[in-house]
Amino acid sequence: MPRTWHEISGAVTVKKISFTVSKSDEVGLSGFTVREQDGRDIHSAVTVSSACSSNSGSGCLVGFTFDDEREIGEGVTRTFDLRANVTDAGSGDSVSTNFMTDDAFDVGALDDDGATIEGHPDAFIWSDESEAPHDESDGGSEDFISGFLVPGLAKDPQVLSK
Repeated sequence: MPRTWHEISGAVTVKKISFTVSKSDEVGLSGFTVREQDGRDIHSAVTVSSACSSNSGSGCLVGFTFDDEREIGEGVTRTFDLRANVTDAGSGDSVSTNFMTDDAFDVGALDDDGATIEGHPDAFIWSDESEAPHDESDGGSEDFISGFLVPGLAKDPQVLSK
């Protein structure tokens, strides 16, 4: 049975991370990627809301479902770099990013897209690998957990201004 974040000892894996992006309306964002702390791109399926385009609003959502889970060892801090191409930015424009959190505790097996836990479209998906064998395939092990109450996700936003 999966445990809450505070009960974990040992490595965990991350399958999905999502960001909220606030931007000046005229700023356009595209070509989103996420990188490991060593600078390597992480292969992932990317979902981007249409509000990320130029002149289409200020609130944008970006989600990354990793092709392969990213393991984080016990006591290790992992840094993920969010990158995008910026267009139409002028003086005074800004872009602000923050991790998305989940509003409910979901636990179970991944669906075939790897981006949902038994039909729940969670923003952050991780596992304590408590079920043996641990399996990220559709209907595999039931040890995937939403980001509800995971400490550190709702940190202060990162802001870039021109």
